Amino acid sequence: MVLVLSFLTKVPREYYCTYEGSEETSICKPADFCQDDTVTSFEPNMDLPDSYNNWILKFDLTCASKMKIGMIAASPFVGWVTTLLFIPRLADVYGRYKMMFAGNLVTWSAFSLLIFTDSYHLLITGLFIMGMMSTIRVQVGVLYLYECLTRANYHKIYTIVAILEGVFGVMGALYFKYVSKDWFYILMCGFIL
Repeated sequence: MVLVLSFLTKVPREYYCTYEGSEETSICKPADFCQDDTVTSFEPNMDLPDSYNNWILKFDLTCASKMKIGMIAASPFVGWVTTLLFIPRLADVYGRYKMMFAGNLVTWSAFSLLIFTDSYHLLITGLFIMGMMSTIRVQVGVLYLYECLTRANYHKIYTIVAILEGVFGVMGALYFKYVSKDWFYILMCGFIL
């Protein structure tokens, strides 16, 4: 998740700017036009290998503060930490299957929000909720997995699950490098999974 979030929050380093009183475009950087009122329009140079059609462009965060962009990456982890103390206990009381079912339903709803929202605040809310549900997916899910397996299979299955978790992060990086520069399709893959 962290690896994919880094692609989703990367600010393009080069833009084409149009200045007041001119029809021609010139190459510029965010530092050039964020404080300059004479810039009438700017478009990212998508021909560069490290420019992506990501959340920076979708939510118009090119000139946003580093803190506002950092909230995108921080909110899932803040959500995760806030639920670590009480969700595992709720799973013990009400049953892990029910928690897994409810957690997957809430995660699906939050994922839908990420894909279809045009609001920065709803994006942060959806990421926070997905972070909250990570406690169910990771802490409760591992215990539920152990309950469904025989003791002899614990290590084999958990090793496979841990490897797949890492492989999905690498696949995200390979997606942005070789498949597409657009964020939508990789989130749709996660949504379907």
